[in-house]
Amino acid sequence: MNILKRISLLTLAIILLLGMFPAASAAEYSEEEQSCIVQMLNYYAYHRWTAETDIARLIEELAQSDPAAAQTWQSIMDYWAWADRDMAVTPDILPDDLPQDESLCIVVLGYALNPYGTMQDELIGRLEVALASSIKYPNAYILCTGGGTASKARKKTEAGQMAQWLKDHGVAESRIIVEDESLSTVENAQFSCEILTEEYPQVRHVAIVTSDYHVPRGCVYFHTQFALSALETGAEPLDIVGNAGYQIAYSTEEDMSVLYSGIAQLAGIQFKGRGKPSLSKLTHLEIDGEFTYEAGTAMTLTATAFYDTGFSRDVTTEAVFSGVDMSQPGEQLLTVTYTESGTEVFSRVLVDVTAGILAELPTEAPETLPAEAPAAEIPPATQPQAEQTATGTPAPLWPFVALASLLALLALLLRLKIHVNK
Repeated sequence: MNILKRISLLTLAIILLLGMFPAASAAEYSEEEQSCIVQMLNYYAYHRWTAETDIARLIEELAQSDPAAAQTWQSIMDYWAWADRDMAVTPDILPDDLPQDESLCIVVLGYALNPYGTMQDELIGRLEVALASSIKYPNAYILCTGGGTASKARKKTEAGQMAQWLKDHGVAESRIIVEDESLSTVENAQFSCEILTEEYPQVRHVAIVTSDYHVPRGCVYFHTQFALSALETGAEPLDIVGNAGYQIAYSTEEDMSVLYSGIAQLAGIQFKGRGKPSLSKLTHLEIDGEFTYEAGTAMTLTATAFYDTGFSRDVTTEAVFSGVDMSQPGEQLLTVTYTESGTEVFSRVLVDVTAGILAELPTEAPETLPAEAPAAEIPPATQPQAEQTATGTPAPLWPFVALASLLALLALLLRLKIHVNK
């Protein structure tokens, strides 16, 4: 075989081998875009929700090159902050008011098996929560996710053991979906999303079941995967509509760096350890809009915060407006105050509140013109009667009738006198 033929075959083999592996999502982002995303994750990992301004700044940078990606990452970062601060973990069973049809899928996250493939108590606890939830939502699918983690029984998988347990406890096999390749929570999200979007298009809503401490991370990973998948395909993302946590005896808080690295892995972005980033510093506040208003109306001013990084953003809904009473006419001094990360800035402007047209109208009728004068007190008309007749009611006929009668009588008398003389 000549050398050129060997090179051609080797090249073909490499191409086929590479084709077996999906391209990393990082290929979809430029170096600058990857830098924006990594910085966002790093900011939240260190500063959590106090990094809102810097995350907004980086989202704006990302939007300059890829608006759709910026919108998706805004959703991911907002969801992470919500899960971190406000997410309620429902104990032992899914909450009420979830979809009652097959558009709902209950996703049960796996847990490492014992060496010989039996399930640990924590995984059985998650399954008990899933079973109670499956009874509450009898039309929902149940997706078991988790691969082979038994060191001495490689053929046994978390999902396989979970599915068998559910069937043994009365769940119909037709409702059970098995994802038995994943070896981490990140892969739980990736592989489950792939199965649902490709094989179960009727599923639009997902409820996550896992241990109570694990619910926020599981939900963040699944939300991130759903959002990134939708960005890639242009479809509507699957929606996480609820959760249920198996209550365990101990409590734990998951490391932010674990979430950071997991989200980056879902995005296919290579990340390196970074130091704690500095937050943007608030420098001043500017007020814009109309400064003259009629009494009783609402102000429509906006407050814009400026930072040492050159970034600015609208903080109208977060700022405090004080010093102006919109019901009182006159010039008034408005003070607008905004506080962020311990730094307070304020701005003062004059607002002129005018009385307005309605406020200038008299509240009572003048004394010389009663508001409702009796009919007898209405002054007589000053127009001549003829003019009133011409423009009003027609003149009466009785004067003409009387005159005609008088003339007829005179004519009769005249005839009688002539007759007598003859």
